[in-house]
Amino acid sequence: MYKTSGTCLQWRVSPFGVEGFGPLVNSVYSCRPALILPHYYFWSKVYGEQFLYWFGNKPRLAVANPDMIKEILLNTCGSFRKARVNPLVKGLFGKGIVYLEGEQWAVHRKITSQAFNMERVKELVPEIVASAKSLLDEIEVKITDENFVELDVYKEFNNLSADVISRTAFGSNFEEGNGIFELHDQLVRIASDAINSVYFPGFKYMPTKKNRLSWDLQRATKEMIIKIIEKNNKTNENPKVLLSLLTTPYKIKGNVEKRLSLEEIIDECKTFYFAGKESTANLLTWAFILLGWIQEWQTRAREEVVRVCGHDELPSVEHLANFKMVSLLSSLTMK
Repeated sequence: MYKTSGTCLQWRVSPFGVEGFGPLVNSVYSCRPALILPHYYFWSKVYGEQFLYWFGNKPRLAVANPDMIKEILLNTCGSFRKARVNPLVKGLFGKGIVYLEGEQWAVHRKITSQAFNMERVKELVPEIVASAKSLLDEIEVKITDENFVELDVYKEFNNLSADVISRTAFGSNFEEGNGIFELHDQLVRIASDAINSVYFPGFKYMPTKKNRLSWDLQRATKEMIIKIIEKNNKTNENPKVLLSLLTTPYKIKGNVEKRLSLEEIIDECKTFYFAGKESTANLLTWAFILLGWIQEWQTRAREEVVRVCGHDELPSVEHLANFKMVSLLSSLTMK
């Protein structure tokens, strides 16, 4: 069962596909800016696509023009700096690549990008397929005699993305990373409250109930990640996983060799554990909504997969280039 904004959307999952039913299905495409961000939508109608507004005592510029957004995001001159965030939110990511700038950001990006080039991603396909098959096997067991089952698809996709990230980026499995993800969920709730409140300078140092809880969660998360790092250093089963790349030396200008500190490695692990899990789970959930609403897409995608892989063969690297319809659905979902 998928719930959003107090509205219930149920999913019937069977060997024949996924079907959505409930009040949200008939209006899934009516999720316009007027409903999602009503104040920004109203301001854009009054003041135009670009307008200035105040966030507390700080001025902010809202930009809606796609070309201007692209220019800002691709700018490498340092003209557009990242917005400062509430210090309580940084407990989620630490000082990972999300918040870095300048030369430090470039170094971290150079290291982490090695784990995500196309050849490396292709090597990960079997592990991704294995995780997905495990989820499908679990769902199949739950299917009733009436050929359907109701699921919280967002929860299932959170577990799936967590398992894939644990295996492919850190060489561990979901069971080992499960404790980290549970701590993350609690940190997310604290961060959400922080985003919606006014931050006073120095407040993060005050021993309030939420601050103490946040410190405990961050400390426990750090200890768990350190255990995974130590295990990886001892076994070194796969030197190409992200964690191994983060712990190996890198060369800077003048052929000087340097290493990321333990704190930097931990912060990058937080970033990829947490940011990667949430974004992937959200994408898969939205894709499921669209497939449940537009049955024709589901039928065409299934026919393509059967045509390319057959009825018994699992997807492999060699099949990826032939998934035209599936790639189109992914692109449409991300829009």
